Amino acid sequence: MATTVRVLVHDTKHSTSILTHLRRKNILFCNSSIKEKMTQPDGSIIINPMQKPMYYEEVDLNGVQIYPNLDSNKHNESFITFDYWWNKDIILENGKGDKFTRKDIVLALSNKDGGAHVDVELTKSYGELTRGVSTGETFQKGTQLPEPIKNPHLYTMRQITYEVITTLNEEFEEFEELK
Repeated sequence: MATTVRVLVHDTKHSTSILTHLRRKNILFCNSSIKEKMTQPDGSIIINPMQKPMYYEEVDLNGVQIYPNLDSNKHNESFITFDYWWNKDIILENGKGDKFTRKDIVLALSNKDGGAHVDVELTKSYGELTRGVSTGETFQKGTQLPEPIKNPHLYTMRQITYEVITTLNEEFEEFEELK
């Protein structure tokens, strides 16, 4: 998914995205991230170690299951400029204050973490994110030691893919069958 999104939207000095080739890079992109206010009605602040606007978790006695939001937030979706969508909108923030944009997640997955390339070393912040070390979230089953909740970037990537498909469906009538 990450490599496909990269090919569709990411331009560099040495490569041109498909949307740029099609002269359609100036379209508005679907923003499905949920950014809830972190204050209670009484004014108290909710302490949440990690902002998760692209996915949600369900917890039971067996563990934690993560799901991308997909169209569950359809009524709050907006369409924003590509530059803001790609470069500026923070879609993950871990417990250490590291912030990730869609570009950060897509390029890390496609260029370093197995999409099109595999690097021996990942950046510290991305490496800790993938292993759940930096999220501040753990799950403890019974008397076992607490374990970090891993791979939030993969569910975030699935939500980014949903946004791209929604964007293309809005812009290109011929993609209507993707719905």
